Amino acid sequence: MKKNLGRQITHRGIESSESIYFPPVSRIEDTTNKTGWGSKDKIWTWEDLIEFIFPKNASPKYNQMAVKFMTFLADNIEFNTDSQKIIGITGEQISEFVKQNGYSSSTFYAYILRKLHNCGLIERRREERKRRSDSGSWCGKMVLTLSEQFLLHLNRISEWNKRLLETSKEHAKKKMASDLARMEVEPNPTESNLDEE
Repeated sequence: MKKNLGRQITHRGIESSESIYFPPVSRIEDTTNKTGWGSKDKIWTWEDLIEFIFPKNASPKYNQMAVKFMTFLADNIEFNTDSQKIIGITGEQISEFVKQNGYSSSTFYAYILRKLHNCGLIERRREERKRRSDSGSWCGKMVLTLSEQFLLHLNRISEWNKRLLETSKEHAKKKMASDLARMEVEPNPTESNLDEE
């Protein structure tokens, strides 16, 4: 049996752990639905936000797990008035959460936490950091907390989309003004023929 050494498997599409879901624009802009995403009166919850990460129609189980965890995380973080920083939850708290809800550890850590982290909703950091005496590497208690990266990333996309739209509009206006000015300067071929006669 021959071995295909060095052969790589070609993946089609993008990694699911690095993707987010955008529903049809018509669904978002449906302002007639007072509880829909397009309504200004709607108060969003984690369930609404997680729909973009784990859409309920495609991944109902992952959606439920992610919503429950983000709610748990938001309810259990604390604010340190001295350092002016948010104190996250520990690995022990996460393990207890997984155990109490009867989740598979491999599924929760490999899919739920990984994607929430990749998409920028949560961040991992080490507290009480110190260097190991033997290797010199940093160590410390790993904690999870909420992250603003998802917000910042989408704001950046929105900002540049707006700039590109404005640039396109200005370009179109300048082109129209230039075409009108050229029409005023250039003689009308019909009028020129009449003058010659």
